[in-house]
Amino acid sequence: MPAPKELEALLRKGRYQEVDTTLNALQAAFERRELPEKDLRRAFALFEGYQPKLTAHVQRWAEAHPGSYAAHLALGAHLASEAWWHRTYRRAMDVPEKNWARVAQACEGAAGQLNDAMRSTAEPSLAAATRMELNTLWSQDTWDGYIEAVQRCPTSLAVRLAKIGDLRPEWGGSIEGMYAFLQRPEHASLSDEDRLALHANVLHCEGHHLKHFQNDIPGAIAKFEASLAVQVSSYALSGLADALESTDIDWAEQAYRQALALEPYKRDGKAQLGLFVILHRQQYREGMKLVRQARAAGSPLANDFMSNAPRWLIVLFSGLALFR
Repeated sequence: MPAPKELEALLRKGRYQEVDTTLNALQAAFERRELPEKDLRRAFALFEGYQPKLTAHVQRWAEAHPGSYAAHLALGAHLASEAWWHRTYRRAMDVPEKNWARVAQACEGAAGQLNDAMRSTAEPSLAAATRMELNTLWSQDTWDGYIEAVQRCPTSLAVRLAKIGDLRPEWGGSIEGMYAFLQRPEHASLSDEDRLALHANVLHCEGHHLKHFQNDIPGAIAKFEASLAVQVSSYALSGLADALESTDIDWAEQAYRQALALEPYKRDGKAQLGLFVILHRQQYREGMKLVRQARAAGSPLANDFMSNAPRWLIVLFSGLALFR
């Protein structure tokens, strides 16, 4: 399985054919049921974070291989991550006005590439899931895309997780809608493990809503713990850590580190841990290193912090890192 750094090095050297052959071979293995979808997603992890200096390389790769599923998916995911880079994780009302035009441009480019990807292979599960996530970001309906995706990719967990994301209350859905989704008949084609993953994800999403939109910290902690009891995931660990920051920083730090160990390529994992150790442990050297690494890998959270925190604060943290 190629690591993101290996693929990045090949792209920077212009060795697009090698990248294309490697990733399309993994897609073919997935369609033959020889590679789990979660491993396929890890193979494309490089493109889930926005690295501006890679844009030209991914574009040249896609232009050189116009019929390549991997190339269209990679460029579509890269542009979708650019949309999040400008959108940030703030509430819509708090996103700077100047960012919305950049979000729209990135979404338009991503949609075109993902539509091309959908036409380029039999089971385009990651392209379908990314397209649904993009529609959620832009407040567009995802049901038609979901129905098409589960017909073509009947065992895809990624597609179903994207739909749960769209059903969250903060995106116009409801808690009841997420739980109702778990009862849909098409999930009978999933493995027991993947059905547990769906249930755990709904519990995690409910915990996130309780923490960030209802300020119910005890309720959020209970939901994250329930999610982890069903199935351990980096998202539930990170959510639990976030909820525990005000009550148990030792357990919060442990949860952040467990989340990062479980999914080292997760887009915001290093940023979450880095900001935690800066703010709660005053470990400036480790914290700033993690945040900078996360930003370089395309984390919207790290970029928002580095771009919008007062300059004096960044300088202070960087200076303190020399002594701690």
